[in-house]
Amino acid sequence: QQRGDLEECMKLKSNVIYDALKLLETELYFLGLTYNEAGKTEEAYDCFSLFPDIYDLIMKGREDDIPFYRMQSYDQLAMVCMKMGRQDEAIEHLEKYLRLEKTTAKTYNIVTESKIPYFYGRSLKYSHDHYTARGDISEVTKKKVFDPIRDTERFRALEKEVLEFEAKYREQP
Repeated sequence: QQRGDLEECMKLKSNVIYDALKLLETELYFLGLTYNEAGKTEEAYDCFSLFPDIYDLIMKGREDDIPFYRMQSYDQLAMVCMKMGRQDEAIEHLEKYLRLEKTTAKTYNIVTESKIPYFYGRSLKYSHDHYTARGDISEVTKKKVFDPIRDTERFRALEKEVLEFEAKYREQP
């Protein structure tokens, strides 16, 4: 009986932490959008970069575990970096965004529990029985803000990798 109580306690506490992380990610994202719209790119950068930094800290060494969330912060962060002239950092965030999508695709619908305490008892459950690329990353890379780096070797390699990934997982008619 007591062991069951401890398991339930761990699950409840983990759910509270997970929900708090989800709320933090959402609110930082929308606050970052507001700052960006107001032309305050430094503040937008701080908002968009905080949750990915937290996420990277949690996932350190666990890249193949269940992803937390589809974070739009990476694409927004890349665009803000371009506005700030941080071109290498912009590509880095787009690469992280692709890595997150690849992890989602690889672990999609694998019924396995995360080993990360904050995600205790969580397994991937989606409304579809397979992962489908939505074209999000390729839509981001097409944005005009990336024109200054579009012809760089690193960006072209990223675009190629994105298109190959999305073609592999695109919904077939």
